Amino acid sequence: MTLDVKPRHIILHEEPRNRLERAVAPFCANPARLLAYLTALHAVLWVIVPWLAHRAPPIDVVEGYMWGREWVLATYKHPALPSWLIEASRILSGGAIGWPVYVVSQIFVAATLAAVYALGRDLMDARRGAAGAISLMAVEYLSWMSPQFNHNIAQLPFWVGSVWCVWRAVEATSGRADGRHPLFWWVALGLMAGGGLYSKLSHGMILLIIAGWMLFDATARRTLLTPGPWIAVATCLVISAPLLVWLIANDFQPLTYAAGRGIDPVKGSLMVFLPSLVLISSPIFMLASATSTFGTRWDLPLQPDGGPKTDERARAFLMIMTMVPIILTITAALVKGAGLRASWTAPMLMLIGPALVMAASKRWGAMSLVRQMAWTLPVLVIIPLVYAIGMVIPVTDRGKPIRVAWPAEEIATRLDGIWSRETGKPLKIVAAEAWLAGLVGIPHRDRPSILTDGSFEFSPWIAKDGVKRLGAFVLWDERTAASMPRSMRDLIGTRTVRHETFLIRGGRGDPMIEIGYVIIPPEK
Repeated sequence: MTLDVKPRHIILHEEPRNRLERAVAPFCANPARLLAYLTALHAVLWVIVPWLAHRAPPIDVVEGYMWGREWVLATYKHPALPSWLIEASRILSGGAIGWPVYVVSQIFVAATLAAVYALGRDLMDARRGAAGAISLMAVEYLSWMSPQFNHNIAQLPFWVGSVWCVWRAVEATSGRADGRHPLFWWVALGLMAGGGLYSKLSHGMILLIIAGWMLFDATARRTLLTPGPWIAVATCLVISAPLLVWLIANDFQPLTYAAGRGIDPVKGSLMVFLPSLVLISSPIFMLASATSTFGTRWDLPLQPDGGPKTDERARAFLMIMTMVPIILTITAALVKGAGLRASWTAPMLMLIGPALVMAASKRWGAMSLVRQMAWTLPVLVIIPLVYAIGMVIPVTDRGKPIRVAWPAEEIATRLDGIWSRETGKPLKIVAAEAWLAGLVGIPHRDRPSILTDGSFEFSPWIAKDGVKRLGAFVLWDERTAASMPRSMRDLIGTRTVRHETFLIRGGRGDPMIEIGYVIIPPEK
């Protein structure tokens, strides 16, 4: 006797299952338009919420304002593209501080999502491309961290754009893609490569991986016999040549700074890095899985939607571009005995969304994108609301006042009055760590320069005799006075030290901020 067992199937209902799915279903008919609507909603929320919740700009924004006014190619930390954009936002907005930077940040977020969509569309189809981009919208670098426009966020569209452009360029050169002339895509690749280096030097990693893929992939390898790849290389070199000259002249300071950031044996350890990476990327897995797989068994087939059967070459390309950067980052740190920081993987996470959608592609049904939308929409609204509560109510971070809750306007006004009364001269130099220097210097009418930590090496735009000639306002947070750099102590010397206190109202108690200061008067 034989037992005839028929395989079980999980059949996706082809009609919306609840009111929310019915509401969002019409928007899913056009994936590109759907992503545009979601991106616009995301941008509006992440401009308005920090604008209302912050009393001071985030630390990286403050630092960017002070660097941006110097219009240098790079600083001891990073290339200067974000600083240029921050200063440009101030100029274009008529001198406004804060919200113009949040707008700039959302432009970069939108560009990143558009590039992810374009890549996913080319490797799969438009619906899956949109799903891959939507999967990223709750990850912290595009949401919670996005008001803090810095080099990690500035790098995102260049990273994804470089990956998309090289795929497009190879496909167009090989006659496998319609549209623009192949040289357009090779030039675009060169622009993305060169521009990305001005956002952050670690952009060089994805360029090396792209070069390796072109040698590995047979179709891409054949394009090396055409002018296109070499035009891309030439374009990149022309754009990045000034930056390279600066790096050589300044002993590659940003690389030294990056190496020093991972020295902490605890925060930089692999045992801290890997759980942090999993936690940061978990929203991507959640929103990608929302397309069709919540509550289903992976060993049971779902009803297919008749979507594209992505070839192995496209799968290999996306897997290489997604996983190799993360693997190389971990391997290099282990080999060199250096530390790791989860923030370094920000651009690498941008390809996890489309990679997960591609992995689940055969399980898609006609309602998959609708289901993802039904999960994503509430998440996009809840996260900024939680952010607003977190910024306004708890004003302490591990016992210290959170920076965006500092009374920036009061600090700037009071300290400006002290300088004016004591010297009667314009304020040209503020010597402090970046945060305090920015709070005083950003809104100041004299637009003073920052002497970071009192170090002329960190602030080469200030001449060695600048403090003697122009004077300086030396500031520090009393809580960190014990760890003050030697360069700051040398500036203070035996001069009279005074203090000002400021109150942060609301939240858990009323934390006090005590700022120490020394006035070095200008020459008469």
